[in-house]
Amino acid sequence: MMNILSDIKLSEESVHDLLERFDTAFSPSLHEGIDFDLYSKKLSENAYFILTEQDSQLIGFVAYYKNLDGKFLYIPFTAVHPDGRHKHLGHKMFTQLKDHLNNQYLQIKLEVLKNNVYARSFYEREGFVISEDRNEKLLLEYTHTKSN
Repeated sequence: MMNILSDIKLSEESVHDLLERFDTAFSPSLHEGIDFDLYSKKLSENAYFILTEQDSQLIGFVAYYKNLDGKFLYIPFTAVHPDGRHKHLGHKMFTQLKDHLNNQYLQIKLEVLKNNVYARSFYEREGFVISEDRNEKLLLEYTHTKSN
């Protein structure tokens, strides 16, 4: 059975465990680009999470920051464990996140590596468009409209 939990805050230790569990789900792996201890603290203090569990095992997550001044949500990380891929989990988690969009939050923003064709394709299917070229990365935005 699948369970999706949204708007969750996690302890620093839980975030660290999460990053370690999903380390190899990223290319390049997360530990090659970030300090797990520092980033676990930052995410624990500032981020919210959507967590997807299947049979009591965590198989996907979206981490996001709430920027009330700019009226947007910013996603630093999203991942689906290899065991949970091709089951539309990413779409289900992003649907949960889009449910947060209202008068308080009008957009979702994230960065993606230009060469990550799989991720870019996924985000485009979810309605994201390129808003800025940032050298090896692209800033993508999803804007809430009444027809979305």
